Amino acid sequence: MWHLMARFIRSQLFRTLIIVVILLSSALIGLQTNPDLVARNIRLLAILEGIILVFIIEFVLKVLAEGSKPWRFF
Repeated sequence: MWHLMARFIRSQLFRTLIIVVILLSSALIGLQTNPDLVARNIRLLAILEGIILVFIIEFVLKVLAEGSKPWRFF
């Protein structure tokens, strides 16, 4: 199981997905500097912030992919 997770995390698809999330996060931060825009789109922005949780999931998966030696990630 760990081998499959590690393989997926090291794949180009996963890297591309993370880059897209980083770009989305950057755009979201920029949008949140406009109070009027935030007030009009609070629900959409909340949904997008939820998507950003992928960063946390990425971190956990990478640590878990190291199996019995999670310190290797660091």
